[in-house]
Amino acid sequence: MAYTKTNWVNDTSPAINATNLNNIENGISANDTAIGDISTLDTTATNLVDAVNEVKGDIPVVSDTYSTSTTGAYSSNYINGEVLYESTAGTTGTVTLSNSAANYRYMEIYGKTTDVSTSIKLDNPNGKSFSVNTRYAVGTLFVMPLSFHTINGTSITPDLTKCGYANITNTGAANFNFDNTNYFLITKVIGYR
Repeated sequence: MAYTKTNWVNDTSPAINATNLNNIENGISANDTAIGDISTLDTTATNLVDAVNEVKGDIPVVSDTYSTSTTGAYSSNYINGEVLYESTAGTTGTVTLSNSAANYRYMEIYGKTTDVSTSIKLDNPNGKSFSVNTRYAVGTLFVMPLSFHTINGTSITPDLTKCGYANITNTGAANFNFDNTNYFLITKVIGYR
């Protein structure tokens, strides 16, 4: 319950009586209960603000290493992921990962075609194949590059027999061209344990 402040003015109401004084006491007591006893905090501070700041400074930072504990502890790689490959320019060839895909619950793969970026998320990625396509317009033509990849161990390899592009006109006519060219540049791969 919120405390209602009383505006006190000399020689006018409200009266200084048991009802009004008890309202003040009840408000102070409720605030004291809500704040709690500062002496129960693990701090040397003598006021609440200093105590919070001191305790806040004791919160551990998650490190990039795994805890030796088997319960309740996670590496930041578990939460934030581990970069397994990164290249600003990207590659259309085989990507070599810094660790085997078999060691991850899922992966996020980022890439681009021309100036269009996209990403895909795969669970239990080792041994899986995936396709990626992006879309962009060139005049009245809608271009959709297509690529197909397989993940095995530390490699993500394009299957050029399934790579190419589709051109779609503004009338809906489509022309598919599997020209054995991978137009998708992989720029980053993140694994999550």
